[in-house]
Amino acid sequence: MDPGILFGLLSMVSFGLSNAILNAPIKTIGSTKTVFYRGIFIVFPLLALLIFTDNVFSLPHIIFLIGLSFIGYLALASLYAGLVRGKVGVVIS
Repeated sequence: MDPGILFGLLSMVSFGLSNAILNAPIKTIGSTKTVFYRGIFIVFPLLALLIFTDNVFSLPHIIFLIGLSFIGYLALASLYAGLVRGKVGVVIS
């Protein structure tokens, strides 16, 4: 089996589970707080991974990653705001 198909199926299942699991907190505490708490739970394992590896980041890399994370925040906030209003379908080509 082609790895692209396998990873596509895996991302499809993961994305669907994520939307199903996060639907309840989004409706109770709101989309902005859900994105914040999700980020907190993601940051700690990534910081532990960063501390225990030999990765070194320069200032341009850090600025680039902050920009990417801001774009990712906008995408998640928009998706979660849509989930507050009703069902959301995402099509990726």
